[in-house]
Amino acid sequence: MAAAKNIIDENRASCEVVSADVLELILFRLPVKSLLRLKSVSESWNHTISNRDFAIAHLRRSKNSLFPSRKKFLFWDFSNLLELKNNELKPFWDHKINGYIVWQCCDGLLLLSNYDSSGNMFVALWNQSAKTYTNLGFPFPSPEYIFTCGINFDSLSKDYKILVTDLETYAVFSNKSGRWSELKEVKITIGEDIKSFPLDGHICWISQVEEEHSYTIEILLFDFKHDKFCKFFYDIGRLIFDCRLVHSPPGQFCMILADNFDKARVVWKKAGGEWMEFNDVPVPVMECHSEMHLTEDKELIFTCDCYGPPYIFTIYNLIEKESREISRPDGTFGPCHLFIYVDNLFFSGSTSI
Repeated sequence: MAAAKNIIDENRASCEVVSADVLELILFRLPVKSLLRLKSVSESWNHTISNRDFAIAHLRRSKNSLFPSRKKFLFWDFSNLLELKNNELKPFWDHKINGYIVWQCCDGLLLLSNYDSSGNMFVALWNQSAKTYTNLGFPFPSPEYIFTCGINFDSLSKDYKILVTDLETYAVFSNKSGRWSELKEVKITIGEDIKSFPLDGHICWISQVEEEHSYTIEILLFDFKHDKFCKFFYDIGRLIFDCRLVHSPPGQFCMILADNFDKARVVWKKAGGEWMEFNDVPVPVMECHSEMHLTEDKELIFTCDCYGPPYIFTIYNLIEKESREISRPDGTFGPCHLFIYVDNLFFSGSTSI
């Protein structure tokens, strides 16, 4: 025991010799699970790993192409967690989110809600990389109905923020402060041009304006940076059969405008990027479940034959205009939520982040 303790002490002493800059370069390359274990090596290591700026820089590196092996597409169908690997869906690791409503995924953080044993609703976050679960409580005094929940990283304040609203009142949770804001009345500002809007917020809904000879889509967003709701009207130019919002990565917007039963127009925009439209995309709207997703590689993923076997995923690349199909494993059912595995130190159990 004494010999082992001496070795540990010597290793810790040698760790202190490494300069802070070199240490950060080394730690940046490590996954979250390893970083959480290394916090106990020394006070300086713990301070570095628990620093908010380090967490932001590590997240940025985790999301870029330097970590291709950690870029995993995961699907959650209320009972199973599946990974898309080599064009096949296979079971992923154990999870503890059975029975939860899945609202959104942002940078590997899964936003959930559920009811406790007393029937009270609460909002929670599940960090995939750290496998940690954080109960955020609930800001409404009598939680009977939520219209939407959303999560976004506010780059201005360097803070993850979570919106909960019933469209009459709303509250925002701040990761920095660790608490919910006071309930505020929803007041909607009419925006001028959706194409020039930065889209750095949670999109609440889209709908076709129900007026005779109307060719307009109504889009409601919440602007996390300025703490306000914005409504936009987009002239689609012609009468359409249906419109649906596509679940997209943070800072992106995508909607499907169905011209008929098996063809649609896809509208896509990335924050600070060009507004793009893709015509004649083969999306069979009548056969698709409303859960449709857009990946960062501009691949549209949707489910066909969702009311009976065989349960098939179709993945359509908007740029290459090619599609492929993937069968779901036995034992999976219902609509699936797509999210991307990202190493993220936020909400990982650290008291400082």
